[in-house]
Amino acid sequence: MSTAYDGRLALDVDLGAPATARAELEEPLRRHGCGDVQIRDALMVVSELVMNALVHGEGDDRGQVHLAWQVDPDCVVTVMVTDSGGSSVPHLEEPGAREGGGRGLRLVEALSDSWAVDTDGGRTTVTAVITPRDSQAG
Repeated sequence: MSTAYDGRLALDVDLGAPATARAELEEPLRRHGCGDVQIRDALMVVSELVMNALVHGEGDDRGQVHLAWQVDPDCVVTVMVTDSGGSSVPHLEEPGAREGGGRGLRLVEALSDSWAVDTDGGRTTVTAVITPRDSQAG
């Protein structure tokens, strides 16, 4: 059985941040022995959460949003993305068929086992939990 693994990453507020987040998260998930389906889901979730922070939130005083993750011994992955808040709290939307956005948290909801929003001290943190999905996990 593996031990827990934690990681943190400050991401500059730019369009390359989701790709950087995916690249940084993938290696520890593979090293930890998480399965391919779970890794795919976790990478999609982190990509959506980071992009939402870029589009709807604000960077900190250094122009950054923050990614943190934990992989427990059973390969339960928790990802947290924190920004300096925005004009609204993240929530599920019902976009029309012709609207270009509004689906990110729907993807997060579909691919994660749970997700939550915490606002504290002007910061917004969205947390998602992704559990093993296939026989390769654990």
